Amino acid sequence: MNKLKHSLLLLEHAQEIGYSEWAFQPESISLRLCVENRNPLPADATNLPFFPYADCVEFFLKDSQAPDYHELHCSTNGIRYQIHLPSREQLQVHRHAAALPAAWVAPTPEFVLTRNQLQDGFWELDLSIPWDLFPQGMPNRIQYHCAGYDAQAPGKPPRLWSSVPFSRRDFHYQEEWHQLQLRPQP
Repeated sequence: MNKLKHSLLLLEHAQEIGYSEWAFQPESISLRLCVENRNPLPADATNLPFFPYADCVEFFLKDSQAPDYHELHCSTNGIRYQIHLPSREQLQVHRHAAALPAAWVAPTPEFVLTRNQLQDGFWELDLSIPWDLFPQGMPNRIQYHCAGYDAQAPGKPPRLWSSVPFSRRDFHYQEEWHQLQLRPQP
């Protein structure tokens, strides 16, 4: 089992505000997150999108050998969804569209949320993500990171944070995601 810990940094100031722990096991990825969240604004399940009206964490996973990748979302009140993006190029085409193509959004998320708790100014959650997310199961090499939005008062921009200190404001910039060799090269 590979176990890694990453600091979570505010994008504007590179200030550490939490951590993520990733455990890569034969059957799944286990993930624990603890991030500062001073004024939680939970998502409204009826009609408000996650961003910019709610606190949200996003987990990005990619088989390094494939063009497609997964984006998993979870809000402070447990609303979750999963997107399967065919490639970054196709994402750019749809970036300013009102909605993503329905084929990209999983009707039932495959990941399991086992803990989601707000306490003492921090947001803590635990996830289990099965390798079945990938068509061939566990890949040889994976790219990944987590990022999030800490919504502020209406009209104020959210605080953005990530486990990667990106050189530009783009959570989808795969060239800077964490990388891990899971299996020996063939």
